[in-house]
Amino acid sequence: MTTFSGLYPATVVPFTESDTVDAEALRRVIEYSSTPRGVSGVVVSGHMGELMMLDAAERREVVRVARAAAPAGKHVIAGVEGRTPKALATAAREAVDAGADALLVCPPFDARPLRPLVGHAEAALTYFRAVADAVDVPLIVFQYNRASGIAYPLDVLERLVDLPAVRAVKAGTRDITDYVALHHRLAGKVDILAASDGPPLISMLMHGADGALIGVSSVGTPIWAELVELAAAGDLAGAHRLFQQRCLPLTEAIYENQQPTGHISPVGAAKEALVQLGLLSNNRIRPPAVGPDAERTGQIAEALKRAGLVGAGVPVGVGAS
Repeated sequence: MTTFSGLYPATVVPFTESDTVDAEALRRVIEYSSTPRGVSGVVVSGHMGELMMLDAAERREVVRVARAAAPAGKHVIAGVEGRTPKALATAAREAVDAGADALLVCPPFDARPLRPLVGHAEAALTYFRAVADAVDVPLIVFQYNRASGIAYPLDVLERLVDLPAVRAVKAGTRDITDYVALHHRLAGKVDILAASDGPPLISMLMHGADGALIGVSSVGTPIWAELVELAAAGDLAGAHRLFQQRCLPLTEAIYENQQPTGHISPVGAAKEALVQLGLLSNNRIRPPAVGPDAERTGQIAEALKRAGLVGAGVPVGVGAS
């Protein structure tokens, strides 16, 4: 039975000029991202939500605001991370207590001494069992791309999805060949959420996915929801046309198609796009991340026009649907 399908935008967390979580702006962002047709829920405190830059109290606040702002029946998925099973279980419990009804579990091996363990099934299972024992909500495994050095081997992924609590995999593989191999091994066992903020996304959707969990969809959410719907309905020509005309400008300007040539943060670029759409008053990100410069700001403005999100007849703060 499918638990996760449709679109799940990974949202940003706005900050005030005094560097606190801007709850009112966050409410607007959540409403913008969660209400379009085809959106099944939102993800907070992920990488787009600057997970590593939030303290525990801020993470709880973000989840509480998101749960209050998102419509009933829409998932609020919270990203969680921790270097020990106990720390990960504590983060999971706090997120669920704050209102999360599903968790995106980031790889706990993103530290040099732990990296060799990513291919050890029992080590990975130790973390996920700790979370499953701590909370009673669905878990989503975050599969990083192979170049990260902490992608789970498929044999380990198969062991993880055998856990009853694990209901989906966020397939952030980027490489379509790796995605096809993952889909072949896991389809029918858990839900597979395509997770590329660049050109490979359309190939993933066309090959088959239960949905998509992507950060770029925090900008122009209705466009991305339509893309996922078209692919799910088998209208591959329509999906390809929409992707080429309206989605690619956004992946290029915000994520550089996940092939960055500089140091500008895609989070800052997404926030700048939301500023230009009238949803945020500033594009503040936490240091040491680098925000968009004047050139990138201009590229974002042009991308929003090409995507049909700004221009004549488009309401400010709404975007084209």
